[in-house]
Amino acid sequence: MSILTILEFPDERLRKVAKRVDAIDLMRSTLIDDMFETMYEANGIGLAATQIDFHEQIIVMDVSEDKDAPLCFVNPEIIEQEGADVSEEGCLSVPGFFLKRLGVQKKWLFLRLIVTAKCLSFQLEEC
Repeated sequence: MSILTILEFPDERLRKVAKRVDAIDLMRSTLIDDMFETMYEANGIGLAATQIDFHEQIIVMDVSEDKDAPLCFVNPEIIEQEGADVSEEGCLSVPGFFLKRLGVQKKWLFLRLIVTAKCLSFQLEEC
């Protein structure tokens, strides 16, 4: 696995629209593992593929206290949201900047694929 470079604002590549993922192959599996390693190294809780200059709809995250519950989202879609909530947010592409913002309290996602990187790697090895 490798640590990838996280693009930082105002890099124009952060504005590119990510494409849908058609298939999970060995290259994407390796990328997902590298995204987790990069996110953990940067002390983040989430990282989108666009932030590492790979413009496909892949997000990795781990919001657990012990960083032992990695999740990978491929082609996620928000299908419903409700309520409002103020929270402090930061972004690995804007290091050191945090802001309190009004956001959606509850979001329901439609996910075509939710897997951990370890599970994904294991399944690909089994194919």
